Amino acid sequence: MRTGADLVRNINDHTEEWFAIHGPAGYFDDAVRLRQLQQLQGFFTSREALRRSSFDALTDALLACAAFHDRLRFARGGLQTLVTTFKRENRFEDVAETFEYLAFGGGDYIQRIYDCVYATDYKLKDFGENCTFELFGWINRDGIPPVNGRVLKALRYLGFNIAP
Repeated sequence: MRTGADLVRNINDHTEEWFAIHGPAGYFDDAVRLRQLQQLQGFFTSREALRRSSFDALTDALLACAAFHDRLRFARGGLQTLVTTFKRENRFEDVAETFEYLAFGGGDYIQRIYDCVYATDYKLKDFGENCTFELFGWINRDGIPPVNGRVLKALRYLGFNIAP
């Protein structure tokens, strides 16, 4: 773990290296992922916008979340199997209700995230903890950044005291 000037120096060194390799666009230099992210955020402008979305369009937009997209490594048949399985295992009404609660529900966002991961009323199949964390980061209005398993590992690597 690092602190103070050592932590800042380590972050700056790694940030400079990242931009030297990936350029300023980084992850979202991929036009498809950027379009998916913009579409995803558009669905969460209001409860009504979310409810008006189609299951196909919402699922396609969810692929902007690396934690969801990269579950394809567990799907025999790849991306198409991932999408088909998610839609087969969850009803659109349940997905919309869970996501509406996550994005627009009352109370503390930490409790809402917890409920979407663990509570039977909100838990979705084939959409895990990291998917929920990352989705919330992309769609919230409170400035909470997207977080997934890779982000947590990177923060530990940089020197932050992040519990496993």
